[in-house]
Amino acid sequence: MLRDIVIGFKLIKHSNTRKIDILIIALFLCIGVIVEISSRGLNFLVGFYIAVSILCIYEQVEKVAVFTLVQSSGLKKALQTVIPVVTSFVLEIFLFTLLLIERIILINMYPENRAELLKSLFMVIVILLLCVIYCTICLKFYVVSTVIFVFMAGALSAIGNMELFRNSMSLPLLAAIGYITIVVGAASQYLISNLMYKYSFSKFVFRRLVK
Repeated sequence: MLRDIVIGFKLIKHSNTRKIDILIIALFLCIGVIVEISSRGLNFLVGFYIAVSILCIYEQVEKVAVFTLVQSSGLKKALQTVIPVVTSFVLEIFLFTLLLIERIILINMYPENRAELLKSLFMVIVILLLCVIYCTICLKFYVVSTVIFVFMAGALSAIGNMELFRNSMSLPLLAAIGYITIVVGAASQYLISNLMYKYSFSKFVFRRLVK
């Protein structure tokens, strides 16, 4: 696994749009930090900004998989399955840990906002799970996966009415749920990418990858 992670991050430098993509990642993370600070952790949209960053890293590694040289190498399948999964997994764990530390600080600073802070953190976890699965499927079935993702994202509004954050949910429990969800998401990515390995990239995604 460590070898795959090292390969994944090394391959990013071979992308012909790496500078633009790294700039996009930095931009979205900066926006996420601004949203998080300005809302004092009460805005769950930070989850989307983190998810976009993870999606960009995943796509960076997949982009190398469309190169002719790689298509004839022994890394061809790994570049479309395990390597992009473990690379984005490491970034997701890192960013979620930073977010968790920030939530601990905010709960201690604003104990009256505890329930809302836990609720927004839970919504971030759900967003991350939806997005990592979406980014795996959309490479091969862009239109269908996008339509399904929009409907599933709309279901997030129901979480706003949940009362479990006021009584039964604790930060340690939510942290454990978050890490377990990230592992489940990575496992789902790996399974889905293996199942769809022989399918071609969607035309829309392929045009983006080869730019």
